[in-house]
Amino acid sequence: MSVVMEIISAVSGMSSQIDQEMAQLNAYKGQLDKVTKQVQEVLGDSQQESAKQMIQRLQQTQSKVDESLVRLQQAKDRLQQAQLVL
Repeated sequence: MSVVMEIISAVSGMSSQIDQEMAQLNAYKGQLDKVTKQVQEVLGDSQQESAKQMIQRLQQTQSKVDESLVRLQQAKDRLQQAQLVL
């Protein structure tokens, strides 16, 4: 196999891996959204600091998952651009 073909194969493999990671993160995000909503329904009116912290941490986790999905999509877009060059 030529070097170019090896690179094309590697790029294609990375793109598939990104798709799998994004699918897993989206599934996790769905579960996290559900849990966050349930926690907010139960503890949303609570004045306890621990309840507020729990909700805040869940929301921070949601933000991090969203950021990760954006970065994975950016990586996939760059891989697709590399495929066009090859």
